[in-house]
Amino acid sequence: MCTSYSRYFIDCAKSLPTINFDGVKSPDEAHQVVDSMCGDAVAVRHEARSKVISDKQCSYRGIFKSNSWWNKDCLVTRDRQRFGFRIWKDCGRPRQGHVYLCYKSAKKVYRSTCNQAMSGNLNQLSSQLNTHCTGDVIFKSFGI
Repeated sequence: MCTSYSRYFIDCAKSLPTINFDGVKSPDEAHQVVDSMCGDAVAVRHEARSKVISDKQCSYRGIFKSNSWWNKDCLVTRDRQRFGFRIWKDCGRPRQGHVYLCYKSAKKVYRSTCNQAMSGNLNQLSSQLNTHCTGDVIFKSFGI
């Protein structure tokens, strides 16, 4: 029987501890609290995903083309950014404070990680072109 992702995720998420900002006195401590909670949530998400994917009867029937530059670092930072956004939104979208700083830093890390992955993929493609297409091949193709 095909396991529902959302049902399995909810069952796993019930074991997550609640986030507690009561004893937080600095932005670094708040960042550590959010990072640990985010790491736990990402682990639960990946566990639920692997459980559903491992089920033989479940298969994706839609058309989906992933980005060639997307990697695991992008996935993890995207999940952290989404988690930070949800916390920031649930706190009333404050424009200052620890929650705001944690959300903004997660968003900045996500953007920089994706930009690094895109530029790394572009560099890899250009280096492949440079190694496979020497000047002689280009000149011969144009009849020079």
